[in-house]
Amino acid sequence: MRIELVTDGGFAAFPGLAAPIALDDAKLPADRRAELQRLLDLALAEKASHGAVKAAPIPDARRYKISIQHDAQRYELDAADPMVPSAFASLMKFVRDNGAR
Repeated sequence: MRIELVTDGGFAAFPGLAAPIALDDAKLPADRRAELQRLLDLALAEKASHGAVKAAPIPDARRYKISIQHDAQRYELDAADPMVPSAFASLMKFVRDNGAR
């Protein structure tokens, strides 16, 4: 599974910091892969339970997109400040902590 986190926008955004953070689960130990899968399952379930709700854009708010490629399946999760869902935030933190630009 390959995951990519893209952050866009924000006050005084720096293009160099907007480079995606990528994570390949094959490079993780088994316990971290299991944690990643758990967080991904929670984020996907959270998205399914909330549906496709679009909030009004807020000037200078950061927007986040997590793209997941797992075998032949592709998923995309989106969120924006100030209302980032909790499971999305947990998955985003895991990708930031374990991925690389």
